[in-house]
This record gives sequence, structure tokens and C-alpha cells, in this order.
Amino acid sequence: MTQLEREIDQAKRANVYQENGYKNRTEYLWSLTEDHNVSIGTVHLYSDLLGPSEDFDGLVSALEECNLFRAGAS
Repeated sequence: MTQLEREIDQAKRANVYQENGYKNRTEYLWSLTEDHNVSIGTVHLYSDLLGPSEDFDGLVSALEECNLFRAGAS
């Protein structure tokens, strides 16, 4: 991937967050801590593993499953 392609990809991702009502990815990730009652460390762990392309799909699913496992452990 060329530098220009990386910059275009980054700009597209930034727009995705704004289109969904967030200023940027950081604000979105912090919102997930509240929505799923998990720490920012947990959000960063999964977001680092899955990458930005999964922020609105795989990341949300992973955090939902995280909560299911916690609820089952009670």
C-alpha cells in the first residue's frame, strides 16, 4: 500500500466515525467503555487485535461476548 493509499484509507475511517456521531476513533472507543461496561484497556485490547476495520462490527461483537462471559462467571 502506498503512502497516498494509506492516507486515503485513514481519511475514510475518520469520516466513518463522524458519520456515526463521534469526533474521531478515540471518542468512539471511549463510548464503547460506557456502552458495554468494560474498561478502556479491554476496548484497546480487542481493538488492537481486530484493527480499525472491525470497529463497528467485530469489536462490538467481541465486547458483547466479553460481557456474556462475565455474566456467566457470576
